[in-house]
Amino acid sequence: MEAQTKSCQNCKKDFTIEPDDFGFYEKIKVPPPTFCPECRLIRRLAWRNEKSLYRNECKKCGQSVISVYPKDSGMFVYCRPCWWGDGWDGLKYGVDFDESKDFFSQLNSLLHKAPVPSLFGIYLTLVKSEYTNMVTDLRNCYMITHSDFSENCLYGSVIDKSKDSVDNTMLNDCELCYENVDCQKCYQSMYSVDCANCRNIYFCKNCVDCSDCFGSVNLRSKKYHIFNEPYSKEEYQEKIKDFQVNSCKNICMNGKITMYLAITFITPKMSTAAS
Repeated sequence: MEAQTKSCQNCKKDFTIEPDDFGFYEKIKVPPPTFCPECRLIRRLAWRNEKSLYRNECKKCGQSVISVYPKDSGMFVYCRPCWWGDGWDGLKYGVDFDESKDFFSQLNSLLHKAPVPSLFGIYLTLVKSEYTNMVTDLRNCYMITHSDFSENCLYGSVIDKSKDSVDNTMLNDCELCYENVDCQKCYQSMYSVDCANCRNIYFCKNCVDCSDCFGSVNLRSKKYHIFNEPYSKEEYQEKIKDFQVNSCKNICMNGKITMYLAITFITPKMSTAAS
């Protein structure tokens, strides 16, 4: 059988079904997909809640708990001490599979009968970090998910080995960082993306081993650059004052424009000068 191109019933984009895929679908006796791979992934993960938290009640001890399941979810929620404890036997909820019935309907029934933990993670390693999920070894953290070994971090996801940072995604071994995406070993990095081993940078992208840079892209081991243009230390310090990076109002008004200018006008110039 040849490869076929189909239109996704959900997003309307074209996707290809390869010959090997048809062989697999025939083997497991299911029809070819009508959704593209991305939309199928979204459907598979739709049940997985990481960031939304609700007030619920433990079905075993009656304690009020914070949970990824709302009260009207129909899930049999246990608080984490009860779920991890020895006060219940998971084997009691085992059922035989009925081949005459749909598999997913049986799975759904089981999921709503067996106890589930209110939140996920190693809760005994958490200190003052109740409003977190899928975490371990946190101290004084709030509303972060998928995170480990961090302290004093708020609002973010995939925050590892970091301190005193707020509103970040994919942060590793960083400190005093704000509004970053995918930054590693940075200190006082603000509004930056894909940077590593940087210090005191603002609105930068793909910079490595840099310090005191503003609105720059693709720099390596540079200091005192603004929009990829070099300055002396004194010139940089004077010019950076004009951007008022310590003003929340100014950053909110001009931050997106600054990032847009940096990426739009600096990236083409740096395509052959990344060093």
